[in-house]
Amino acid sequence: QQDIYRIKGLIAHKREEIETQLQKVIDATKEVSKLEKLEEKQLEEYRYASQKEQEQIIEEFVTNGSSNGGNTP
Repeated sequence: QQDIYRIKGLIAHKREEIETQLQKVIDATKEVSKLEKLEEKQLEEYRYASQKEQEQIIEEFVTNGSSNGGNTP
């Protein structure tokens, strides 16, 4: 009889441990999701800045090319 109560107590304790670990997994999954969204946003910002830089270079090239009569060195 005592063994049954002891085993039930162990089962209850293990269930609590499982719940604790499950919550840790859930929290970690949420954190990973946040980091992935941040990474995506930063990549988007980088691409936008890179595109603007390329546009600026092209604009300067066209401006310089037209200012010297279309003759590029």
